[in-house]
Amino acid sequence: MVAPLCSIIIPTYNHGKYIERSVQSALDQTYPNTEVIVVDDGSTDDTRERVERFSDRVTYIRKENTGRGDNRNKAIEKSRGKYIQFLDADDTIEPEKIELQAAVLEGDESIACVYSDCASNAPDGTEAENVSYPLGEEEDPLPILLRRTLFGIHAALVRRSAVVEVGMFDPDRLAQEDWDLWLKLALSGYRYKYVPGNLARYDHRGSTTVVNPALMYQRMKNMLDKYIADPFFNRLDKKLINEFVLHQNIQLATRAYNTGRWKLSRQHFLRAIKANPKLVELTYWACIPKSLVHQMADAIKGKHHDTLND
Repeated sequence: MVAPLCSIIIPTYNHGKYIERSVQSALDQTYPNTEVIVVDDGSTDDTRERVERFSDRVTYIRKENTGRGDNRNKAIEKSRGKYIQFLDADDTIEPEKIELQAAVLEGDESIACVYSDCASNAPDGTEAENVSYPLGEEEDPLPILLRRTLFGIHAALVRRSAVVEVGMFDPDRLAQEDWDLWLKLALSGYRYKYVPGNLARYDHRGSTTVVNPALMYQRMKNMLDKYIADPFFNRLDKKLINEFVLHQNIQLATRAYNTGRWKLSRQHFLRAIKANPKLVELTYWACIPKSLVHQMADAIKGKHHDTLND
């Protein structure tokens, strides 16, 4: 019996110094039936030359720079696999990952996405904690996904049909595209399965997004605004909606506070409190008067930097 094809999708933009490591981890899979698709989002470095070293083992697509969501969508459209493995150009997966996870999907048609733990390192190269949430056997993923993503994108293996059915990735440059996709799957009733074990590695040294506080703020704000305006989302239980609003605003407030945007952080803390005051920790309540003190101190010093595009 022939194993179902799995498409390994690697979006890249100016990650030439990492891309060979990522592609090699895809080619080293013990699973017997894979295709590897690299979509180059208009790189200006030596990405193309490095990918071409893999000859006919990799499908290389080059396009103009439009962002990660659109980049992955182009690869999905090109893919032929029953299952999809997303892999960023600076990250890697373990050789047995797809073989282990494909067996789970083959064994239970009701599961749309299976995911593992994910080893990671900090931007300085030191080891960091696993970032995956260990979803229980009968646990509903939706309440968790309203607060945070379940895993780093390459920790998962997902059914292509489910990804296409929910509309694939949001192509907006400010989208939290992977979190958004997993949330859309959960909202559509798709099941998730957690399998313990580090089957992927997330390398923060190649990431430019997570170390850019202004960009991360804008991406989180974009996601909050998107779902609050979504009629389908607003048909959820009011408690779930408020929990989403609360946690998104807490994160936005924290990012604004940590970058000295005192007025902005206060606005988000107050919105979180309005959503559900009982769930707001005392630490966050205390940030409101503290932000006023900091703002007055900055005013005395002549500092004015309260702009993160709220």
